[in-house]
Amino acid sequence: MEPTNIIQILNQIPGFSNSVSLIIGSIITAVFLRRNTETQEFEKIKANKFAEVVDDLLESGKMTLTEYYKTKNFLDIAKIADGMVQKKSNKSNGKQYSFDWFIRYYEASGNISDKEMQILWAKILAGEIEEPSSYSLRTLDVLRNISKEEAERFIKICNTAIKIESRKYVIPADHDYILKNSINYSDILMLEEIGLINSGSSIHIDDDLESNTEYMLYMYGSLIVKAIAGEKRKLSLRVYPFTNVGNELATLIDRESNEENFLNLCKKLQDRNPGVLITVHRIIPSQNEDIICEDENLLDSMEELD
Repeated sequence: MEPTNIIQILNQIPGFSNSVSLIIGSIITAVFLRRNTETQEFEKIKANKFAEVVDDLLESGKMTLTEYYKTKNFLDIAKIADGMVQKKSNKSNGKQYSFDWFIRYYEASGNISDKEMQILWAKILAGEIEEPSSYSLRTLDVLRNISKEEAERFIKICNTAIKIESRKYVIPADHDYILKNSINYSDILMLEEIGLINSGSSIHIDDDLESNTEYMLYMYGSLIVKAIAGEKRKLSLRVYPFTNVGNELATLIDRESNEENFLNLCKKLQDRNPGVLITVHRIIPSQNEDIICEDENLLDSMEELD
């Protein structure tokens, strides 16, 4: 039976309205049961008894110990992802999933037993189920080779990153800024080596500012930076940009913002660009896609302290 047909069959079963169960059942069926859909194991799959199926397959010799280990890890990750998906939506709603992507995911995540790393993998699975094509195959290949130490350094780096566009992150290449955030250049080089960051010394974000026009430049946590120039100007910021894979993985990180260091960076940017008014505002939480922020310029309070 073709994988797409497996998905169609399982999707018609009431118990498989949960997308995570649909993916798990499809993978186990395609990899281990193949064309034999009349077996007792398949009936258990339809009943969402995945752990029993895995034990049966090992006992019957249809699954090796290595495959058993990988599948158990995958089931642990899928259970975490299920909780994440349930908080948003437990319906597939006719979304078109790439079965090849999920097979690659299964192969890549099967060797992940560390609980903290499993949470990252679960976020990817939940994200792909919620919005297909959110994470590339290249991202899976990179993440499967990242150690826990490298992941911890990436999380620390993400705490300093600013968003310049939707899903695009950079690290301001300001010595004081990265130093006060406990980041060494060796951290950046390590993450460049594994394909998450570019550390070129001459990479700049250039914003062409028209006169008397307000621009939204960067976002950092719940803060947004705006700029307005009295006359046409170019605003430039040297950065270390994330790669495409780094940008995808950055969406998984729960950040711990250091607003004081970020405001100091913005004040320095203001001092270096006379004739450009740079302001920083707190974003008001909203269900709308439009960004709404408070009127108060947080840099004003810093000037009062000087």
